[in-house]
Amino acid sequence: MSVKAAFDKIFGKNFGISASVFFSSYTIDTIATDYWWEVMGIAVGPMLSIPVSDKLFFEMKLNFGFVGAYYVTDGYLDKVNKANGLGIDIRTSLRYNLFKRWCILIESGFLSSNQKFLDGREKKIKNISLGLGIAFRI
Repeated sequence: MSVKAAFDKIFGKNFGISASVFFSSYTIDTIATDYWWEVMGIAVGPMLSIPVSDKLFFEMKLNFGFVGAYYVTDGYLDKVNKANGLGIDIRTSLRYNLFKRWCILIESGFLSSNQKFLDGREKKIKNISLGLGIAFRI
């Protein structure tokens, strides 16, 4: 499961800024559903928006930010397996403006982060995502 809230603002013709808050959960074992990882974060960075037609835009985003990862055991956060670190979130999307204020998005992305656990261990997490969504344009 993944949830993402984003804000994009174009300055000038093609360049802008992108910011997002995201949350994802990943099961570890297909048999035992009481164990999973939760990954969440906040990121901001530049974006490029290229018009393909009057209503269709190809967009690229390069965001940097803070990422946290938590291991959940039997439905409870495992305090030993709690980590955080800096991350990079690279995304491309197709945005189609349906109406003046509404659009649909198809987006793919790659998230990478070096996580440092409370007990000193380090682990690199990587996530490839594909999403479909509806957006309100301000």
